[in-house]
Amino acid sequence: MGLFSKIKNYITGGAASVSVVFESPMVDGSAPIRLFVTAIAKDDCKIKKVYLNIRARETYIKTVTYTETDGDGNSRTSTRDETRFEDHFQKEMILATDLELKKGAEDKWLAEFELPEDTKATYHGKSVFFKWEFQAGLDMPGNDPDSGWVELLVSKAMNYTMNDL
Repeated sequence: MGLFSKIKNYITGGAASVSVVFESPMVDGSAPIRLFVTAIAKDDCKIKKVYLNIRARETYIKTVTYTETDGDGNSRTSTRDETRFEDHFQKEMILATDLELKKGAEDKWLAEFELPEDTKATYHGKSVFFKWEFQAGLDMPGNDPDSGWVELLVSKAMNYTMNDL
């Protein structure tokens, strides 16, 4: 591999591909979540740690109004939608540390994670979303290769009576 390819992999995180695969594509929180992280080296990799980031993120669209006044006292009002985020849960799990992955090699790690008892279910509305996301990555020099955020569907049984309403 040439010098420019090594520099490109350093900058872009292209030295390895990382993926996350869930044992079950939908969970209800009654049992631990099991998932597999796979890394395939496209170049020799010296890895400080293999990590798994977990978050429960609420995304919502809020209509915001802005008023601007110029030097002559003339006002102009504009409205636009802004996407906002609130993380309800965040965690990093370390799956492995201090390892090397040679070009063409593949390695896998199993991770188990229990959802908190007060877990909210996945929700996809018109302007509000709540989802559980997982991102695996390799901490190494340069830009870390990672899987991107992968969503896991969480369903929850609704236990309420008419008196609760």
